[in-house]
Amino acid sequence: MTNEIRDGEIIQYLAGSDIDSGSPVVIGNRVGIAIADIASGSSGAVKMEGCYSVPKVSAQAWAAGDEIFWDASASKFTTVGTANTFAGHAMDIAANPTSTGNLRLSPGYKKSTVISAVATADGSDAATTQALANALKANHNALIAALKVAGLMANS
Repeated sequence: MTNEIRDGEIIQYLAGSDIDSGSPVVIGNRVGIAIADIASGSSGAVKMEGCYSVPKVSAQAWAAGDEIFWDASASKFTTVGTANTFAGHAMDIAANPTSTGNLRLSPGYKKSTVISAVATADGSDAATTQALANALKANHNALIAALKVAGLMANS
């Protein structure tokens, strides 16, 4: 292929503050892991794919395949998606309590979410619209699961 510039597994990131090797780096709506120390104002390599042992919320139990998010305020990975950045999926079980878990960084797939309150501009009943949105979400997730079982979609 003549137009490929790189495989995308490693990208260069301009650090706004010092970043330690092995630390999570949020780039847009994705999380990568710094390959080496990156000084503030310098560019450094961040790996956007792969499997890592990462710090987790100790009181959580992870099951293989759980969606995992980066909680920047706690500097830990978590199963709580609210206000956190999607990072990937748990590779295997991480018990409660343990301070680390095994994470597979995601190339970007995340289950769709539906806003909890639906406002309608056409005057339809918001509860009915919300019920339809919830049904659509359930059907979407069932379709994704069926594609994975059939081997037509990767589990990551």
